[in-house]
Amino acid sequence: MAASTLIIKDVPYIQDNTKYTIVFDAKDAPMQYMLETTIPRAVVHDMTYLDGMAWSRAPHPRTEFDFRGHFSVRCSMTLEGESKNFLDELRLYRNFQSQAKGGILQNESLGFINKDKKNYVDRSDKFMYRGSRKKKKSKGARVKYDVSVAVTNGTSEDEGMYACFMEREHDRAYIATLVTQSMSAVYDRPTLEVVSCGGGRKFKAAKAGRRK
Repeated sequence: MAASTLIIKDVPYIQDNTKYTIVFDAKDAPMQYMLETTIPRAVVHDMTYLDGMAWSRAPHPRTEFDFRGHFSVRCSMTLEGESKNFLDELRLYRNFQSQAKGGILQNESLGFINKDKKNYVDRSDKFMYRGSRKKKKSKGARVKYDVSVAVTNGTSEDEGMYACFMEREHDRAYIATLVTQSMSAVYDRPTLEVVSCGGGRKFKAAKAGRRK
């Protein structure tokens, strides 16, 4: 985990809107964090444009199914304050290649939350979607947005790039995780071996663990 602060001092004059983009990434991993802020020239000294937002919960760069085929993706964004003339929104979606449509890249919405949408929990036999918005009374005007999806008995059809996108009037942030089936999901199950028992052959269940 790393932290970075951008400080700009003694700017004499800004002729046009100024956009700052900060990108954090990791070697051999998908892009993990992007924050883009636009400061209008007319309100350069208005602190409401500089109040900031930060991920308070973010997925790992790579997410694998557990041995039962279960996985979950969750994102939480904390805002110092909400936009006055814009509907702030946190969205969760999945990018994947549709084999049924010849490998075409598709985008699937998995839920969203904003101040006009009530907190929700949607369940089915396989999926559970959650979304919430909560004001932190003890910390000024801070607001926390949260979205998640949990999958039970997942298959290769549930793989893909799961991404969260937060947008405010002057800020945008993006984070993603690559969801794949784990090879250990195949090997970390009990296996059946044939062992010798007094000259005959019987079946015996071996302990769960990776095959060697």
